[in-house]
Amino acid sequence: MTEEKQKEKNEFTIGFHGNYIPLQGVEYIVTAAKILEKEKDIRFRLVGGGKEFKKVFDLARKLKVKNVEFIAKVPYEEIPLKISQADICLGAFGDTPKTQFVISNKIFEEAAMRKPIISSDVPALRELFEDKKNILFCRHADPDDLAEKIMELKNSPDLREKIARGAYELYQSQCTPKVIAKQLLADLEKQF
Repeated sequence: MTEEKQKEKNEFTIGFHGNYIPLQGVEYIVTAAKILEKEKDIRFRLVGGGKEFKKVFDLARKLKVKNVEFIAKVPYEEIPLKISQADICLGAFGDTPKTQFVISNKIFEEAAMRKPIISSDVPALRELFEDKKNILFCRHADPDDLAEKIMELKNSPDLREKIARGAYELYQSQCTPKVIAKQLLADLEKQF
């Protein structure tokens, strides 16, 4: 096995993909990465770009973060590969009103790929997801709590598997296009 493949095998990868906008709170991810720098096997891979990329990149440089890899936007078709390479996937952590009321597409993508997900504990997610059943919630805009939740999942393979399985089952039962279309048609029939 090459040294590069051995290094990859020993890494515990935290994955994020999305636009660098306030809703996502990528700066909190970078700060959590700094907190976890002493964990030599943890690596953060942040895929994407956007209007706050420079701000986040400058923060990483200022903090001298060594465990974050920035990957430029990739074609949408490559997102499943990036998700598949992560041991834990991240949702949104921003301190904005919008963060409270939306479920980012990435959450559905990660659930469909049977990945354990950590995201902010917000009303929109609470409508569909349940803490420690199909997602792990953390306080929004709180890098310390995010770092703690990452370590909780890293140190508990059983919880990671439970959340990944639960997220996938939730996606299959309530979030596929077929299920949503069926519900939409039923709702429309009630109207007419």
